Amino acid sequence: MDINVMMQYMSYLLVAIGLMAFMVSVITQVIKAWPGLDRLPTSALVIVLSLILCPVAFLALMAWQKRPVTWWMIFGCMVAASWLHWFQWMVGSVLRKFGVEPVIRNQSRRR
Repeated sequence: MDINVMMQYMSYLLVAIGLMAFMVSVITQVIKAWPGLDRLPTSALVIVLSLILCPVAFLALMAWQKRPVTWWMIFGCMVAASWLHWFQWMVGSVLRKFGVEPVIRNQSRRR
């Protein structure tokens, strides 16, 4: 395989990871803003959302490309979902080092 094609696929992969992390963050913000659900642990909520959204997005992609899905593809998607959770945790810890607090924490402190 040509190195240019590999770099193009890696760029697509990074964009997909960024979009999924953004979607999980937005949905987490919305769910945590609902009354009664703000007491849910954010980390657990993000893990559950990642484990749900990643396979759904993968299955939608495979249906769009009209390709068959095997069990090991779903397993790989679950591993990628756990990696997505780790990526979001790392971004949050880096932002906290620079003094940026997530919106979820600011809302809970105001109450």
